[in-house]
Amino acid sequence: MLSLTWLRAAGVAAVLIGAGLLLPAWGGDAKDRNDKEVKDKEAKDKEAKDKAHSVEEIMEEMHGDGSLRKKIAKAAWANKLDDAREPAEQWVKLAAELTRCEPPRGSADSWKKFSTAYEKQVQTVAAAVKSEKPQDVRDALNTIARSCLGCHNAHQPQ
Repeated sequence: MLSLTWLRAAGVAAVLIGAGLLLPAWGGDAKDRNDKEVKDKEAKDKEAKDKAHSVEEIMEEMHGDGSLRKKIAKAAWANKLDDAREPAEQWVKLAAELTRCEPPRGSADSWKKFSTAYEKQVQTVAAAVKSEKPQDVRDALNTIARSCLGCHNAHQPQ
């Protein structure tokens, strides 16, 4: 009786192995394939994130509808600066990227001056967010709002 049970178990195992259910027949096990797929997706996402953006794309992300600036302002007015931490970090990165862009119009020297000043202002916003002082965040955002016109007059396409 014992040998019959053993034979049945061995037969079932052989069928499962043959069907690739216990040990996949091609390309490693399923976990390795899934890990590779996840790593490939993460690499593609990072590549897309690291891809250089145009000035227009950067400005839209920083100041357009649903922008980083608006998220930070909303969090500051609601006294929920934890909600502003990630947008502030993203804004600092985009402001740095902006300094490396070619100006759409105007001189490179002027672009460097305005974009570097803008980057410092964004860093001030981020520092205010980290210090958890909503009024300082609002003040820093107002400073940025008052500085737009000079750069836009010099560099924004007509």
